Amino acid sequence: MHTILIPLDFSDVSMNAARYAVQFFRNQPTEFICLNVLDYRKPAGGLSSMQSKMEEGIRRDLDKAYQKIVSESNFPGHSFNKVLIHDQSVDGITLYAEKVAAKAIFMGTTGASGLKEVLMGSVASGVIRRAKCPVVTIPELATYDKIETIGLATDFKPVKDFESYRFLMNTLDHCKADLVVVNVDGKKKPVDMEQTMAGMSLEKFLESVPHRYEFLQSDDLVNALLDFMEKENVDMIAMLHHTYKLLDMLFKRSSVEKVAMQTKIPLISLPEL
Repeated sequence: MHTILIPLDFSDVSMNAARYAVQFFRNQPTEFICLNVLDYRKPAGGLSSMQSKMEEGIRRDLDKAYQKIVSESNFPGHSFNKVLIHDQSVDGITLYAEKVAAKAIFMGTTGASGLKEVLMGSVASGVIRRAKCPVVTIPELATYDKIETIGLATDFKPVKDFESYRFLMNTLDHCKADLVVVNVDGKKKPVDMEQTMAGMSLEKFLESVPHRYEFLQSDDLVNALLDFMEKENVDMIAMLHHTYKLLDMLFKRSSVEKVAMQTKIPLISLPEL
């Protein structure tokens, strides 16, 4: 049985992500954990009266959202739990996912750009960066439909362990979907030996699934990728989130995070193992 973690803040966006997750695993035995993170730690001396009242209200909201999610699911093999914890949002989500060995985290995102993207995307970006399991981000207007094509964006960098792609392979299998592998390159440089070897390794790994390759030239990776996915009616994007140096993680937003904030279709962020 899969364990899927669904962070809830009771917004329409997070509720939509929950519905998507339930539909996504409709034919598979799955435990869904609806998680709300109170963004403060419990004081050693206990909660103040104001904090206690606030927590009571949040517990009622969590129960209401949980009951709504359960009532809308009629798939056999599904079970549901609700959990409220005290922690910083990103730490709470990622550490709890590790605790329950979640197969994936499904969370909603609101399309944004510029300063709004920085402010609103901080939790989703943080979860993508720190999670040790796949993170599936669901745009606010996305609704589940048959997944026929998944687009895998790749830079043809060496992959430490192709088990990083296991969730993608399982998704392709249970959706009976085709795969299009997309490379966006703005450097216009010849492919080097390292990229060639990485491409050959990827091809060998993918030999059991229907797939094709598309090569795009653009200096704007994110927009070129999203334009292609829309034009080709791709239903879901997958990207490997590489491990970066600490300073890069602190001051730069990765391509995966940028796509997560701007895409109109769901994105699977695959952590590099």
